[in-house]
Amino acid sequence: MASPSSLRRQRQTNTLEMFEDLEHEINAVWAGSSPDSKAFQVSLLQRLDRLKERVSPEASTTAVSIPPAKKARTEPSAPPPGPATLANAGSADLVQKPRLPRGRAQEKKAEARLHKLLHLCENQPPLTKEEFLENIQHSDDDDLKRAEKEDAAIRRLIRGYGRPGCTTAWRDFFAPHFAESATINIAEKVESITKRNDLAFAARMKATHEALHNDKKLINTTRLADYMLYHVSVASFGIDWRQIKGKDSINKKQAFYHSIFQSTDQFSPLFAGMTREQCQHAIKNTYKSTYKAWRSGQEQLVTARGRFVDLYLAFGPAIFMDPFWKVESLADDARTKEFPALLELLINNMPDDYDMPGVSVVAAARWRGSCDSLGGVARAMDRDLFYCLKDFFNTHPDEVEDVE
Repeated sequence: MASPSSLRRQRQTNTLEMFEDLEHEINAVWAGSSPDSKAFQVSLLQRLDRLKERVSPEASTTAVSIPPAKKARTEPSAPPPGPATLANAGSADLVQKPRLPRGRAQEKKAEARLHKLLHLCENQPPLTKEEFLENIQHSDDDDLKRAEKEDAAIRRLIRGYGRPGCTTAWRDFFAPHFAESATINIAEKVESITKRNDLAFAARMKATHEALHNDKKLINTTRLADYMLYHVSVASFGIDWRQIKGKDSINKKQAFYHSIFQSTDQFSPLFAGMTREQCQHAIKNTYKSTYKAWRSGQEQLVTARGRFVDLYLAFGPAIFMDPFWKVESLADDARTKEFPALLELLINNMPDDYDMPGVSVVAAARWRGSCDSLGGVARAMDRDLFYCLKDFFNTHPDEVEDVE
């Protein structure tokens, strides 16, 4: 018969093996998850490490003691115990629910914020020229908190700008203010956009992405003309990206990322002299971890560009008139936690949506007013900028009133 000490050691070994198996399962389940899910994964793994220390032969000479199903908490605000999962298996650190990007908590918070914003905007007229100018002049103010800035920008978006046919009035009003705003390179930038539009699909996607990368300093520009031009390319890329559909879409997107990865200044020397097949092999093997980390950042950018397109399709040219909506602001980690859910609710639940009876005229008027006011602002700054925007709206999918 085995001695009590040998039985104890055997139980310790079995328990540690069980924890090791559980650790592998946790890593497998959370592979490729969101950052918030990964944070929960790390917490679980840390808890496992503490449990392993308790039952390891080096840490204890007494019988193995598995922690109770839940630990007593003395804090008055402690939440009630949840289901019997590993998250509440005795660790005060894990009693809280895992925080998911689109979890119910964020959705409820987003719903409350949107309800309040829609109420505040009820019967509000479009923004005037003076309100628009004030916003542009104070767009870099840091007095407001993140949520306050988001709410103010959403209210501007809901209200829209100007009224249909206001192009000439807005041009005349802003001409003195923007007389010195014309960028020296504006004609050159417009020409680059035009040339990219003439390229074949795959080449256009790559050229636009690279141009956005090279001009990324313009994301934070204080010049409205640069902001508008930069985001014409953002929207063009986002709309093109959505054309990649069907069975082969995964392979096409992978080919795009591979092509960009190989051509960046940082990584292109790694592939010098390689054939296409050798490059593919190197990305999937030799540089697998480097490529994975790089692609994660690129995917975040592509997602943000997609959100910009969603907003453009919902609110039209107004999205080009407010530097708050720079693509950098639309990344998951740039705003409040519930901001992605708030945008989704905003786009899908506008009270004057096109498919709601009796209100399509309101939506069309808001779009048209913003379109015409943007035309006036652009014309006050630069003729080339005006025609670049007009060309974009003619294609995707409205038009700017012609002003000479």
